[in-house]
Amino acid sequence: MKTPVSKTRLRAHLKKKWKKGGSCAVCGENAWEVVGGEFALINESAAERLSLSPVVCANCGNTLLIASQFVLQPSR
Repeated sequence: MKTPVSKTRLRAHLKKKWKKGGSCAVCGENAWEVVGGEFALINESAAERLSLSPVVCANCGNTLLIASQFVLQPSR
């Protein structure tokens, strides 16, 4: 069974990787919320699943989906 991405781990990943100040592309604010849980995109023809961790702009609702596999990799 795969390890789920915790909010703490996702925040740490974003703090390390998000280099451009974090302004929302839609409204320009820097007010992001890490949403709990993971979501999946499923490619039925290839029998593949991509787990995603959402980050939502608290001002306008713009949503970014971070591939969970990158959050779970050892730091580099």
